[in-house]
Amino acid sequence: MGFNAMGNWGNQVEKPDINHLPIPASRGSRHYPIPHSNMVDMTMKTFDRMGFELDKWEYYLSNDNQRMLAGFQIKHPDLTSNNEWSLTGGIMTSTNSTISARLLLGQNVGVCDNGCVWAEHQLSHKHTENAANNLKYMIMDKAETIFDVAKQIEKDTNNMKSIRLVNSQVHDFVVQSCRDNTLKWQHAPLVLEQWYNTEHESFKARNQWSLFNAYTDVWRDKNRFDLSSRTSKLHNLIHDWNNDEFVGQQTSEDYLLGDF
Repeated sequence: MGFNAMGNWGNQVEKPDINHLPIPASRGSRHYPIPHSNMVDMTMKTFDRMGFELDKWEYYLSNDNQRMLAGFQIKHPDLTSNNEWSLTGGIMTSTNSTISARLLLGQNVGVCDNGCVWAEHQLSHKHTENAANNLKYMIMDKAETIFDVAKQIEKDTNNMKSIRLVNSQVHDFVVQSCRDNTLKWQHAPLVLEQWYNTEHESFKARNQWSLFNAYTDVWRDKNRFDLSSRTSKLHNLIHDWNNDEFVGQQTSEDYLLGDF
């Protein structure tokens, strides 16, 4: 789970490629395009002042260099250290007035070529004279919520780990996920194969967290660029399923029936 660029965004590039782009020209008296490198540097410096480290950067430029996507992971000494999920950020911007300057934050951040965005939090500002400075203060204000986001992710993860599942429940859930188009029918056997024969020691526990990762393992193999929207739908289905009468109603006797 992390940053996903979906669609025809041109080419993946490196930071020096961003730095060496020419200064963009204004397209009108109210248009003050923020150079891509300035957006990246402003984001880095603002998070750094607040004690955050931005790591694992990815950069994408459109073929005409006027649109940019950048993704990164967010780290902080007070954030829970966990190899199972990470907080992710993204920058989406243009110098030709087609896209406002945006900052995206969350566990799953995705951007499609048509402008569709998946992110728990979004900041946006038109390319006006004070846009960069205003965005800096917007980031500082939003950064206060990052810890709350991390706590909620940890809470949701621990909740899934606490819910034990028997095979019959897993089969019912997989069917339901296909019926509401969260999972393709042809991928159902692949999810079940991951459930029964997981490759990861940490997912051998027979709980909801292991089932969740059975899905994401299959999706990473099929189409990693679609992972953000798919996991969002899966989270929603799990939430609805947990509020249903079928989950969490098993007694200790049920777990002795050997249906695992």
